[in-house]
Amino acid sequence: MIGLLCAKGRYVTHLVSATPLPGRVTRLEIFQPRTFQYKAGFYAFIRIKMLNKFEYHPFTISSSPMEKNFTMHVRSLGDWTGELNELIKDRQQKGEPDDQISVECHGPYGAASDQVFQVEHAILCSAGIGVTPFASVLKTLALRQAAATTQCPKCQHDFEVSALLDKGPDGSAFRVQRVDFVWINRSAGAYLTPPSM
Repeated sequence: MIGLLCAKGRYVTHLVSATPLPGRVTRLEIFQPRTFQYKAGFYAFIRIKMLNKFEYHPFTISSSPMEKNFTMHVRSLGDWTGELNELIKDRQQKGEPDDQISVECHGPYGAASDQVFQVEHAILCSAGIGVTPFASVLKTLALRQAAATTQCPKCQHDFEVSALLDKGPDGSAFRVQRVDFVWINRSAGAYLTPPSM
C-alpha cells in the first residue's frame, strides 16, 4: 500500500462542503488543487486526520473533470465511513463550517471507465454506490454537450459547435454517439443531490 500511495501525487486540500444523503451516503465536495488532474471514473485515496491520522480510503471521483472542485460519494459500510457520516451530521447540527476539515488526497488513479469516450455506443451498468464512476462519465457528457451548444444572437436558435465535440476530455478522439445507462438501486434518490450529483 505504501508504494502505491507514493507512486502518485500527494495533495493536502480541504472540504468545500459535505452533505449527508439518504441511504447513509455522504457527499464530499473537495477543493481541487490546480495540478490534480483526473479523467471521468478515476479514483483517489483520501485521509481525513480529524477521523484517523493513519488511514487512507479509496473512493471514486463522482464529479466531471470539467468541474471546479471534485466530489466523492461515500456510503457508510464500515467503521471509518460510518464515523465520517456521523462527523458531518454532528458538525452541521453545531453549525461548524465544512471548509475547516483538512483532506489529504493521493492519486488520482485510472479506472476501466476512462475508455468510455472512445466507443460509439457505451453501455454503462452499475448497482448501488457503484454508480459513482458512471456519474462522473454522465456529468462529463452533459457538460460537454452544454459547452458545445451555442445560441444565435439574432434568431435564438441553438446549434452545436462540432469542433468542441470532436475531442474527449483527455484530447483523444471523442466517438460516443449513444449511451445506455442501467442502474440497479433500492431507492432512486439515495445518492442524488438535486439539482446535480
